[in-house]
Amino acid sequence: MTRLLPVILILLLLTGEALARNKGLVWIGLGEAEGKYEEDEYSLSGEVRGSTYEYQEFRYFEQKNQRSVIPYSTGVTKGFFVHYTLFDPNFEDEQDRKHSLSFTEIIPHWSRGYQHTLHLTKKLDWLNSAELFLGIGFIAFEKEIENLHKFEYKWGYDLSYGYAMNSMFKYDDNWFFGWRSLVKNNRITLEYNENQGYLTHRRDILFFIGTTFKGSSPSCVSTQYVKCS
Repeated sequence: MTRLLPVILILLLLTGEALARNKGLVWIGLGEAEGKYEEDEYSLSGEVRGSTYEYQEFRYFEQKNQRSVIPYSTGVTKGFFVHYTLFDPNFEDEQDRKHSLSFTEIIPHWSRGYQHTLHLTKKLDWLNSAELFLGIGFIAFEKEIENLHKFEYKWGYDLSYGYAMNSMFKYDDNWFFGWRSLVKNNRITLEYNENQGYLTHRRDILFFIGTTFKGSSPSCVSTQYVKCS
C-alpha cells in the first residue's frame, strides 16, 4: 500500500473540479520541522528539530447547507504550496567528536482534499480541511566532523508526500489565521563519499496568516433577473 500511495496521489491531483462556488486563499506560514537523523558509520542517532516556512495558494469549492442549527459548507479543495526547511543539528560520536550537519530543502507541492466550514456568524467562518499532497524539489547539505573532515555542500532531490490537516478562522471573506500540521515521514539519504546518513523528515507544524482572493462560480450564469454574487 505504501508504494502505491504516490500513484494514488497523482490520480487525485488530476481529478476534475466540482461545479460549486470557488474561493481562493493565499497565506504565508512559519513553524517547526521535526525528524530523526541516523548514521551507522559513527553510531549517530537522534531526534532533530528545524525551521520551516511556507507559501500557499489554496482553493476550495463549497456547497452550503442552511438547514442545520449552524449553517455549514462542504466541498473539495486543491492547493499549491512551497516549503523551505532548515535543519542544523549537532551530534557527538563515541570518541566525543562533534558532528555538525546543515540541511536545506526547497520543495513545491500540489494537494487535493476535502473541507468542512461552519458559518458561525454572517461574517465569521471556521474552516477545517484534510488533504493529501505530493511534491518534488531540491535538497542541499554539508557536514563537518570536528578535527577530522569537512564534507562540502552536495545537491540532491526529494520526493515528498503525505497528508495535512488545517484549521482556520476566516473573517468576512477577507483575512484569516490558522494552524496546520503535515505528516511526511520522508527518509532522505545523505551521501558523504562512501558513508551515508539518513534524515527522516517526519512532521511540520505551522501557524499561518493570509487573505482571501475572489474565485469563480462556474455553475452560475447572470441574467436580467438573477445576478451572480
